[in-house]
Amino acid sequence: MNAPDPDAAALEREPVLSVHGTMVRLCRLIGAPNLFENDGYRHYWFAQQLSSIPSNAIVYTMLILAVGQTGRSFYGSLFAATYILPAVLVATVSGALVDRLPKGAVMVGTSVVSAVLCVLLAISTDRLAVVYLVALAFAITAQLAGAARSAAVPLIVGREELADANSLSNLGGLISQAVGLIVLPLVFLKTVGAAALAFVCAALFAASVREVLLIPHLGGRVGNLGAAVAGSNERFYEAWRELRRRRAVYLGMVLFVLTNAISLVVVTLVPRYATTVLNVDAQYGVYVVSPSVIGIWLGLRVVRSAFRAAREWWAISLSYAGLIAGVIAVGFVRTIADALVGWGFLGPIGGHTTIETARIFVTMLLSVELASTYTFIAVAEKAMINERIPHEMQGSVFVAQNVLAGVASIPPILLTGLLADVVGVTPVFVAVGAAAALIAVIAAATHQTIPDAGSSATPAPARPSRSALDRR
Repeated sequence: MNAPDPDAAALEREPVLSVHGTMVRLCRLIGAPNLFENDGYRHYWFAQQLSSIPSNAIVYTMLILAVGQTGRSFYGSLFAATYILPAVLVATVSGALVDRLPKGAVMVGTSVVSAVLCVLLAISTDRLAVVYLVALAFAITAQLAGAARSAAVPLIVGREELADANSLSNLGGLISQAVGLIVLPLVFLKTVGAAALAFVCAALFAASVREVLLIPHLGGRVGNLGAAVAGSNERFYEAWRELRRRRAVYLGMVLFVLTNAISLVVVTLVPRYATTVLNVDAQYGVYVVSPSVIGIWLGLRVVRSAFRAAREWWAISLSYAGLIAGVIAVGFVRTIADALVGWGFLGPIGGHTTIETARIFVTMLLSVELASTYTFIAVAEKAMINERIPHEMQGSVFVAQNVLAGVASIPPILLTGLLADVVGVTPVFVAVGAAAALIAVIAAATHQTIPDAGSSATPAPARPSRSALDRR
């Protein structure tokens, strides 16, 4: 018998080792180089990417179709409201259903439905009514899929690995946003079109099904769905009362809700802002704000050290002030760009700086600042809930918060869409920043008299004082 050729064996292993090395390097970014050795989590992470990337791409594509067919900001705002409203309506029920259904079955089912919706969109890109109907159904599916993915992590990794798993999932979310919002639209929308992109998204959702089926321990029995739905509203109100008892957590939630509304307003106004302020096609608006990916990474990197240096409430408040300043600055991009060109600060860019180039440059810088402050607030506020709310109630608390965030976002989204068509997009940014600052001040002043229950609630077992931040 001939001995195996070591060179041939090395060649066979090289692709695997290359992929493995890349995955290990990703793990090292969050300090967990051995996490991908867990086969279940590795398949879970790939399933997350194969579903999150097309989700980002298809939602952005539908927004472009809604605005592009009408040329009005209001229809972009109406699309955002259509996408948010179903998630709000089913939020209290979706968590209860996911708790009583096998997580793998929910993940597979939602991916299959999403693939079908992508095909429907691909054959109906010129029908605005179908775009809105697909957005509505897609929002409900995404709500269930997100809840199932979040609930599946403890079934895949050990308790000591939860921190690393959640951090790596956050990194995966950053990658999926970059690929889904920037790369895929850049490749498809200006070449073969939205229909081809929708078919590709359907294929990615189908590929995610295979990865889910390879994850162990996601089966199980179906629980009492009727009881889950019947008790969902009671758990929602109980969580709301718990939030109201803790002043710092409640005010942090208020700032998060306002931050969420601001971010959605900014996203829906980007296509109109790109055409009227930056003089670029609406489809290229996402590329102008693509440096926001850097801001997200910065927000994730600084939140832990910032919390060590300051109290939670002050850290979130200062970040919120920075967010407001950034939003108002977007309304003065023309003025800022003109000043920078006049002072010669942007002269080295190609030797000749046009006003449009300066505006794009300033917008890119502001997108980094807005993304970093938004990410900081979102992660820090979630960490504060992890620290101060009883562990057995945190799921319901997050559902209550998400419902409030969705309900509070719809009116400003619709209103700012109308105003942008009437008075222009830049005054709307200034008005949004000023209104958000005023509401935050009023909320803080109004709730200073609430007795704070502090952190006396029963925490999660064996939780160190800052472990919640370590899980981001």
